[in-house]
Amino acid sequence: MKKNKLIWFGLAFLLTFEPCWADNKVRATGKATIYKNFTQIARDRALDNAKRLAVEQSVQIFIKSETLVQNYE
Repeated sequence: MKKNKLIWFGLAFLLTFEPCWADNKVRATGKATIYKNFTQIARDRALDNAKRLAVEQSVQIFIKSETLVQNYE
């Protein structure tokens, strides 16, 4: 009886932490436009874009984002 409890506890423990050793590697390429030679801003936006694409590839949920600017605000 005690052995069965130990086995069930061990199985539950292993199944709980299964995502910890998941080995999914994703490669994504981000793109951004360089405006007025501001390469650092373009680099940051490209990294944000690449991170968003990597999440979309691994989770397979597509993230849609839009920005509307009026009167330069």
